[in-house]
Amino acid sequence: MDHTLALESDFDTPQYFLENENILFFSKKSPFKDTCNEDAVGIFALDNGYVFAVADGAGGHPKGEDAAALVLHKLRDALSAPTDKSNGVRSIIVDAIEATNKELIANGVGARTTVTVCEVIGKTARGYQVGDSTLVICGQKGKLKYRSTSHSPVGYGIEAGLIDEKEALTHPDLHYISNLVGEANMKIEIGPEIELSSNDSLFLSSDGIFDNFQPDEIIELVRKGSISEISSALMNLINTKIYDKDDTKKDDISFILFKN
Repeated sequence: MDHTLALESDFDTPQYFLENENILFFSKKSPFKDTCNEDAVGIFALDNGYVFAVADGAGGHPKGEDAAALVLHKLRDALSAPTDKSNGVRSIIVDAIEATNKELIANGVGARTTVTVCEVIGKTARGYQVGDSTLVICGQKGKLKYRSTSHSPVGYGIEAGLIDEKEALTHPDLHYISNLVGEANMKIEIGPEIELSSNDSLFLSSDGIFDNFQPDEIIELVRKGSISEISSALMNLINTKIYDKDDTKKDDISFILFKN
């Protein structure tokens, strides 16, 4: 199984997955902190599709980078096992996340991580969510086909219509997370099966992106143009709207972009 793991990485520009011009990934440590990059990115090529994953080691807990790396290692090992994947990999993904959760708890260090996973099998996609990293699937004309719910007070407030997207960016509870891998009451949210069309965009990101931008801003950017043009636009957005401003959340930033 061909795959890429970006662990504690510090790229300056997005990278292509095995020279595949439909898949970009990026991970960079916040230049405003002394600790390592606690994000991790994984891309796994199957015979009939892909699995994409972004994990974000939880700040405020020890060894977040190790927790993020562990969940991706578990996914890699499970997906590379010689099992039938023709009908999808739902149980494989769920089992890998649950195995990570058990190991983190057993280790007793207190390490925790978010993880957002998306499987693309044939012409369908499905998301899996623990925490506040985000998956967005949209059409070429900007139609939102799916957006994962952030497992946080603010995320649930948005879902319930109690907090609007703009207000969320400055909400005092933005940094709280309600659900993490490494906790006894961890829950895995499994999204619906989404039918993909030509030129649909899938975008997975750690909260370093969506804590600074409304989803509509990201959708407008990733929905159209070549993937190289989108890559340049994303980096310009990150540099000018996050790093060069004082009133933004400075965090590690990781993302995966797949153009169907």
